[in-house]
Order: sequence, then C-alpha cells, then structure tokens
Amino acid sequence: MPGARQGDQAPAPEVQAYIALLDGNTIEETHATLTQTHTPDVATKAIKLARAKFRAYGKADQDEIKGWCLAASRDLARKMISVGDFASALKAVKQIYDIAHKIQTTTAPDEDLVI
Repeated sequence: MPGARQGDQAPAPEVQAYIALLDGNTIEETHATLTQTHTPDVATKAIKLARAKFRAYGKADQDEIKGWCLAASRDLARKMISVGDFASALKAVKQIYDIAHKIQTTTAPDEDLVI
C-alpha cells in the first residue's frame, strides 16, 4: 500500500485513501484497493475523510499557502545545494523570488514581508 515502508505497520485507512487519491487513483480504484484489506464500510469512510481533507486545503488562508510555498521552496533549495544540484537550486531560488515579488505587489505598504 502507498505510504508504507517495509517492516512498518501500514498507515491508517484514511491515510492510505489520501495517498492513493493524491497519486491520481480514482475513487473507485481507491475503494477497490482499500477493500482488499478493510471492510467496504471502512474503505468508504476513509475515502470520505481523505476528500474532506482536500476540501479543507482548498479553504486554506492565502497567506498560509504563500508562506508554505516559500518555506517549501527554501527547503528544496537547501536540499538541492547539499547534493550538488545547483541548476535546480537556482530554479528554486527564482521561485522564491517570484513568490516574494508577487506577495510584495499584493501586500499593503505598511506590512512587512519576512522571507
């Protein structure tokens, strides 16, 4: 099942459903996979919980999303530099610049931008 490592206990059904849907599987495919190891009722509930999580992300605050994008880009740039992937690191830095520029142009002048 997606998300499980060898020797680890399988993730909870709702986590399995979330990962399967995120990976591009249809609801029907996800349900069929989950019913191999869980009851149909557990599979249905797990898919409903995963879909609710997607809806919640869709309602996230725009500042929170911008901040997450900045933090993720910075983390990726650090990791790419540590493995010597400088071309990708430069792309990540450009992404950070683009996000910061977009934030500055949409932020009121009296608000500070912290990057």
